[in-house]
Formats: sequence, C-alpha cells, structure tokens
Amino acid sequence: MFWVTVLSKAVAIYVDRLDREDDTSVEELSQIVGFRCYECRRAFLAGVFVTSGIATDPKKRYSLEFGVKKKTREMWLFNFLSAEHGEPSRVERDARLGLYYKGSE
Repeated sequence: MFWVTVLSKAVAIYVDRLDREDDTSVEELSQIVGFRCYECRRAFLAGVFVTSGIATDPKKRYSLEFGVKKKTREMWLFNFLSAEHGEPSRVERDARLGLYYKGSE
C-alpha cells in the first residue's frame, strides 16, 4: 500500500471535489488548482500515474492504463486525458474502471 501526501491546499480541495458525486466540470476543477501551464498539468498527470497507472514494457508492446474506483474520477480523468493526449479507451475490470492507451495510440 502507498500513501500520497498532498501539501498543496488547492490540490487537496481538487481531490476532495473529485470524490464527490457532483457535476463539477473539468474546467471548474482545473481553475481550483490553477493548471496554468503545461508543466503543472504534466506534474499532476505524473502523480495520477504513480497512484493509479500501469505501463507495459515498450520493447514488448505499448500499453498504458489508469485504474480508478469511482465513476466521477473516471469521467474527469477521461476528459483530462482526452484534452491533453487524445481520447483513451475504456474498460471495466472487476470493481475498477480503466482508461487506457494501447499500441501506437
């Protein structure tokens, strides 16, 4: 098990809002944290990968997947990834929802 400590109050608010089952849009959440630059979005995505991502060995085949438990987070992450890197595919595995890129995507 891993624990992630968030020092930024804005990011803590952001994650808390993601846990709620409300209609907060990606744009509204992004304004809370202030994703004003590419580096901020990139750093946040790196954190998402550390907490919920998996990648295969690119020498064998390319696959990148993010797994989440809540539909709210899955929908938000889908929109975030779509805006930043193109639309991922969706998959359900047991009680987890997954978003993935495969092959040359």
